[in-house]
Amino acid sequence: MALRAFRAGFLGFGFLVLGLVPALGQSSSDIFTVARVAVDATAASAEEARLIAQDRGRSQAMRILLQRLTPSDDWAYLPRPGLRELLDMQVGFEVEQERFSTQAGAENRYLGQITYAFRPDMVRALLRSERLSFSETQAAPALVVPLFDSGAERLLWEETNRWAEAWYELDLSHELVPLSLALGDLADSSAVQADDVAMGNWEALRFLAERYQVDRIFVAHAVLESGALFVRMTEISANGVGQSAETQVSNANNAEAPLGGLGLQAIRTLSSRISDRWKTQTRVSYDVQRRLEATAWFTSLEEWRLIRVALSSLPTVTGYDAFAMSATGAEVDVTFVGTPQQLAITLSERGVLLRGEENRWALRASAAAPPVAGYGGQPPVELVQNTQNSGASSPNAQTLTDDELGNIFDEPLTQEEIEARRRQGMGDRPGTMLPVGN
Repeated sequence: MALRAFRAGFLGFGFLVLGLVPALGQSSSDIFTVARVAVDATAASAEEARLIAQDRGRSQAMRILLQRLTPSDDWAYLPRPGLRELLDMQVGFEVEQERFSTQAGAENRYLGQITYAFRPDMVRALLRSERLSFSETQAAPALVVPLFDSGAERLLWEETNRWAEAWYELDLSHELVPLSLALGDLADSSAVQADDVAMGNWEALRFLAERYQVDRIFVAHAVLESGALFVRMTEISANGVGQSAETQVSNANNAEAPLGGLGLQAIRTLSSRISDRWKTQTRVSYDVQRRLEATAWFTSLEEWRLIRVALSSLPTVTGYDAFAMSATGAEVDVTFVGTPQQLAITLSERGVLLRGEENRWALRASAAAPPVAGYGGQPPVELVQNTQNSGASSPNAQTLTDDELGNIFDEPLTQEEIEARRRQGMGDRPGTMLPVGN
């Protein structure tokens, strides 16, 4: 049965649903777009409440955008532009939901979800004026598969998968590491089973990768026990197991609290940590430009086109010239910001390999570029024992020791062990999180 799509909230009010502002007309993955900003305001008139809420949302969207582009260590130094400056920087906005209610005393309350888009050049100038390094290079899109263990149930495509519902409430397509979700329709549920996902069986996950045109899949495996949510998010690809992150979120005051809030906290934490790793590798200072001479090798005009498109689409490449062309190659002079290693990482996300050192560099097109050193490998698992430092968890949230966590997250399985478990009928106890193996 298909997963439930994102559903409108704001229940319990006598709201009037209004029309939408015209669409922004920007790419769905544009990092300078901030989607679904929740706004809320009360005023004497409905129109005044709406304008106040939109202004608040505009400021909140800019803060989200600046944090998206910069490492968390620099957030205390981020600029705070005023309303007039924000209006100048704004491309437009789209109201996805807006509703009114009339409260006691004839006050009008406005609630909505608004998507804002900002001018890239002005956002860059704002950060550069504060001499802050930042990243505006997106990684290749990835697919998230939410697997949920609750009591004796293991849920994947079922409508009762509340962990998947939490993912559908967030739009992560504009992040530096953009994440999307599968449809969960008959085709998906027929091809991929919950145990395949739990074990990280790439032979089964390959169907999803090919259908949704991604090179990697993040398995987001969550276990709910006594009001605490434990999540492991692991990257799986044809190359094996990649980066991984874990978190636990709990509500000590109410062990029977519904998943909703805990799920959103966990998702934001994990998405932020994955993006932070990407930002660490790709953030640059635009104060210094570098120049690199490379030989671009290709066997067809399509490969040469792929190399040129990759260079022209990178925000860190400020210009390039091609000369001395032949049927199999060309000399390319590239001007860029950052380091050659960062340039190689971002080019690899667009299917182009940059290899070499000093004055001997080569560019080659590759439909399935292998991971560049420092990204897409197997970095140490970063464990967040709670999310209190990020302001997301309850102050009373309890955490587990490493030994206690080991009872939930087992060691990864080899492919032989995966096959052996499948032959044995998967006899693990309910509620135990199966590892993601290679």
